[in-house]
Amino acid sequence: MRTAPALQVTVARYGLWRGALLGLAVAATAAVALWWATAGVPAAAGASVLLGTLLLSGWLLRAEWRRPPCVLRWDGQCWHWGTPGAPAARHGSGRVVVTLDLGSWMLLRLVPDGADRRRRARAAWLPVQARGLEPHWHALRCAVYSPTPAATSAGPATSPHA
Repeated sequence: MRTAPALQVTVARYGLWRGALLGLAVAATAAVALWWATAGVPAAAGASVLLGTLLLSGWLLRAEWRRPPCVLRWDGQCWHWGTPGAPAARHGSGRVVVTLDLGSWMLLRLVPDGADRRRRARAAWLPVQARGLEPHWHALRCAVYSPTPAATSAGPATSPHA
């Protein structure tokens, strides 16, 4: 099978992802507040859990709102990613796994080269939405679903479905 042609996109819009995380943070805080109000737990314990939920939610949301743009590049052989302007040593390469696909929105898992079950390299997660990438959206979807040369050349003997 043929692979997708080379492609480079800069992912800089995370609106849907941020909105979903904000909704989850509000829902978690509301659930803890409702639990505290109805479960009859001591005030100190309920306040501690609620405060912990607020702090954790705030920390996670702050980290997401500071997420920098990501350049995602497919060269026909391998995926490459990194932050524009960052040193090359901080860029990664490997494979991209589609974890969730909602049509106009995908959650991609960026798995570095050398990652396997025994030696876990740190994977990164990249939320990608069609908005802002309209001219490249179809090509990006084709590229993330196309076979990689490494997977094609591995043959049926090493295939997980053999």
